[in-house]
Amino acid sequence: MVKRKMVQSNLVKNSIAAYFAAIEIHNKPNIAYRYETVTLLIMNAWELALKAYVKKYCKNRSIFEEDGHTIRLDKDKTFL
Repeated sequence: MVKRKMVQSNLVKNSIAAYFAAIEIHNKPNIAYRYETVTLLIMNAWELALKAYVKKYCKNRSIFEEDGHTIRLDKDKTFL
């Protein structure tokens, strides 16, 4: 139970960090590929937030694959 909350908490913290990093990059005027970088960071923030949601509310599902990586959300259509 403690590990579940720790993983979920880390996912939320990383999601928030990615979101704020996107805002910081967006506000800098002279960065190459600024909008592309912001888009990737926002997508990453949403993916982490969604995985935290799945970890909290879908108790019978695991967000980890056999090799230790987290699931790809486009791989398993049961979450959609």
